[in-house]
Amino acid sequence: YRSVEASIGTWRDNPIMLRGLWTHRNLFKRGRGLFVGGEYGKHDQRLEARVWWSALIRVRSRAEFGYLFKIEDEDSYWLKSNEIHLSNLFHTLGSVSWRIGIAYSDNDLDQRTMDEDAFLQQDGRQLIVTGRWFRETVDAPLDPRTGSRVTINTAFAPPNGLTDSPF
Repeated sequence: YRSVEASIGTWRDNPIMLRGLWTHRNLFKRGRGLFVGGEYGKHDQRLEARVWWSALIRVRSRAEFGYLFKIEDEDSYWLKSNEIHLSNLFHTLGSVSWRIGIAYSDNDLDQRTMDEDAFLQQDGRQLIVTGRWFRETVDAPLDPRTGSRVTINTAFAPPNGLTDSPF
């Protein structure tokens, strides 16, 4: 039911990246769990927490609510983001799953470049509707010899009063 992960490594332009995760898959009983994790690097820092429960919509589905705080500090920008999200993951009887969700974030962006069109995401609030379709037919997750993995993701930020930069 429980897992703890800790790692040290490199990622992108971070010379050292520290990561720690804790998951309890049945903390609140009846399949309701909690995930807490964090990462620290020179250019990326994040803290995240998620809770999930069996959804009432379908037997093989799971609802999830989460919070994410992240800071990205790159040469061309600095971004601080606070995000909450709610999603539902549906598993079919075969190898297909799909997820629909909604996320709301408050972003603070400092552009360090003169190119005004360099960033799609701007300062302010962002309401994002997301969808994901996933198909996996690999024979073994740790050492796959046959099969495939296909993922299709989509995101949409509707132009309304809750979004300062729609896409």
